[in-house]
Amino acid sequence: MQLLLLGALIGALSLSSLPGHAAGGKAVSESWVQVAPDPEWGALAGQILTQVNHRHYRPVDWNDAEQRSKIFEAYIDALDSGATLLSAEDVQQYEKTSDYLLLQVLQGNFSTVLGVYNRYLERQQERLHHQIVQLETNGLPSLESDEHLLIDRDEAPRAPDDASLQKLWERMLRHDAINLRMEEPDLSDQEIVERLDKRYRTYLKRLERTDADDVFQTFINSLLSLYDPHTAYFAQDDSEDFEINMSGKLEGIGALLRGDIDFVRIEEISPGGPAQRDGRLQPGDRISGVGQGEEGEMIDVAGWDISEVVRRIRGTKGSTVRIRVLREGGESREISLVRDTIKLESRNASSRVVPLTYRDREWKIGVIALPSFYVSMRPEDGSISAGADVARELAVLEQAKVDGVLLDLRYNSGGSLDEATKIAGLFLGRRVVVQVQQRSGSTVLEQNRPIQTSRLPMGVMINPFSASASEIVAAAIQDYARGIVIGQRSHGKGTVQDVRFFGEGLLRVTFAKFFRINGTTSQRRGVLPDVELPTVHNTDELGERQYPTALTSTVIAPLYRTALSEPQRSELQRLSRERLEMPKYSWLKRQRERYQTMRERDTVPLSLSKRLAERDTDRNLQVDIENERAQVNNRPPFADFDALEEWRTAERALDPEEREDHELEQALHALIDHVLWQREKKSEARVAASSDEREQRE
Repeated sequence: MQLLLLGALIGALSLSSLPGHAAGGKAVSESWVQVAPDPEWGALAGQILTQVNHRHYRPVDWNDAEQRSKIFEAYIDALDSGATLLSAEDVQQYEKTSDYLLLQVLQGNFSTVLGVYNRYLERQQERLHHQIVQLETNGLPSLESDEHLLIDRDEAPRAPDDASLQKLWERMLRHDAINLRMEEPDLSDQEIVERLDKRYRTYLKRLERTDADDVFQTFINSLLSLYDPHTAYFAQDDSEDFEINMSGKLEGIGALLRGDIDFVRIEEISPGGPAQRDGRLQPGDRISGVGQGEEGEMIDVAGWDISEVVRRIRGTKGSTVRIRVLREGGESREISLVRDTIKLESRNASSRVVPLTYRDREWKIGVIALPSFYVSMRPEDGSISAGADVARELAVLEQAKVDGVLLDLRYNSGGSLDEATKIAGLFLGRRVVVQVQQRSGSTVLEQNRPIQTSRLPMGVMINPFSASASEIVAAAIQDYARGIVIGQRSHGKGTVQDVRFFGEGLLRVTFAKFFRINGTTSQRRGVLPDVELPTVHNTDELGERQYPTALTSTVIAPLYRTALSEPQRSELQRLSRERLEMPKYSWLKRQRERYQTMRERDTVPLSLSKRLAERDTDRNLQVDIENERAQVNNRPPFADFDALEEWRTAERALDPEEREDHELEQALHALIDHVLWQREKKSEARVAASSDEREQRE
C-alpha cells in the first residue's frame, strides 16, 4: 500500500508543477569545479527506494509532508554537519523546493541536489582560496588570540551570511597554524606558511577530481538514513570493502576511516589488526600526515580524499607506515605501525587459562576472547566459523579443568546471527536464543543448534562497543540465568540487516528487530550488566541512542522469564563496589574525572601559549594518575610524560595476557563470587533436602 501511495503521488504531479530551480545568491565563478548529473540517477534512486520501502521494518510514508521535509535537512547535514561551509543564506536559497525534492529526484530532476552540492563545492573552494590569500597577504596569523573556536559543532548554528563565514574561516586558519606548530615545534614561521599553503592547494586539486558518483551516494544515503542508521547503499568500491570486513580479511593497519571536511578520521579500530594490538590509535583521531617506512617523508594529508589516504596507509605486509594524528586540544602524536594481513587467524576466537588467588584459595578461570562473529561469505574461503572456533577453545578449557569460563565480548561489534546462536548454544543447549520480529509482525524464534553443551559456570564481558550479535548472546545468557554479565551497558543495536547485491553495489536494509526471550529488546537500551564496572566512557553518549532515526525500544510477548535472583545480583554488586574502593583501583576515579573534563570542552583557545599550558597540565595529570597506578602494582614511578609513553609503547608490544587489564581482573573476581554463591546455595539446598529426608524417616 505504501508503494502504491508513493506511485500515486508521482503520477499526480509533473515537473511543470514544481517551483523553478532558484539560482539566487552569489553567481558561481567559472573557475569553480562543478558536478554534472548522470542520466541514470533518477531510475537508480527509484529502484533503491522501492526496494527499501518494500523490505524495511519501518517503511517511511513519503506522502507525509513532514517526512519529505526531512530529506533536505538530512542531505545538508550529510554534506556540512559542522556548519563550516554553507551559510544560512545558502540553505534558505534551496530550502523552498525541499518539499518537492523527492519527487524531483524520482523523475530524474537533480537540479536541487546538484545545486546544493555545487554550492557546497563552491564554498569549499572559496574557503581554501580565502586561506591561501590570507597567507600570501599577511603571512602567518598571530598564534596568540583571546578568541576560541567551537569544536563540538554538532549543534552549531549556521553563519548567517558570507561575512560571518569568512570570520569563521579565519579562526579555522589560526587553529590550523597552532595545530601545526604543536605538531612540529621546530618549524619556522615561513615553513608553517608554506606547509599550510601546500595543504590548501592540494585540497583544491582534490576537489577538481570530484566524482559525480559521490554526489549520488551522498544524497541517497542521507535519504536512507531517515529509515534508520543502518540502511545504506554501497557503490562498487564500498561494497568490496564491506565484503572484506564481514569475511574477516583486511590488509593494512586495521582501522575503519571516515572522510571529513579537513581530515580523515579514525571511525573504528578493527579487531585483530596492528592498530588494535598497538592500542594508540583511537576513534576520533584525525590523520594529519602519513609517512612510509621508518625514515620516509611525512606527507601532509589534511584535506585529502579518503580513498587517497587509504592508499597511502595500505601497503605490503611487513612494511612500516607512520601516521601522525591530531586530537582535540592540540595533542599530536606520530604512531608507527607494521602493516599486516588481518586474517581470521589473528581475529578469531582465542582462549587462555588465568590462574589467580582469591578468597584464600587458588582458581583457574578460562577466558575466551571473541573479537567478532565471523563467517565466510565466499565459498573459496572454506569453512570459517566463529561458532566452531569457540567450541574448540571451550573444549580445550574443559580439558584444563577450569573453575569457570569468561566470554570476553568487549569491542565485539557483532556479525553473523547464525554464529551467535551457535555460540549461545554451547552454554544453553537447545533453546531459543532470540526472537526476530519482521515487518509483518510475525516473530521467528532463532533456536540454536549446539555443537556441544558446557555446564561450566560462566560470565560474559561487554562494554559500550559490544553490539548486535554480542548483545544477543549476552542477553540470552542473562535471561536464562545461565551466567552473569559483567562490564558496562552495551551499544544497543537490536536490529537485523539484510545485504543483497544491487546492480554493481550492495543494498543493506533493516528488515527486522531482535527481541530478547523475556520480550524486551536491546534496541537503544543495550544490555545492562549484572555487575557494572567503571569506565572512562560516557555510556549515555555512545551507542544506538545517539542516532535520532534509530528504531525505538518496544516490547512483545515474553517467551521465557527468569533472571539472577535479586539477592544474588545485589550481593555481587556489593562485592564489586567494595573491591573498587580498594586503594588498588583509586586511580580509576581520577582517570574518569579527567576524561569527563575533556568531554565537557566544546571550544579550544586560539592561543598557542594557552594550548601548550593545557597540554602540559593534562600530561602532568596523566603521569600523576599512572604513578598512583604504578605504586599499587609495585612498578617504579615515571619521571615524566616521555617515560610514561615509553612504558605504554612497551605495554602495547606485550601479548594480551601479559598486559595490565583491570577490567578483566575485576570480572574474574566477579565470576568467582558468582561461583561461590552458586555453590553455597547448592550446599544449602542439599542440607535442606537431607533435613527433610530425616524428618520423613522419623
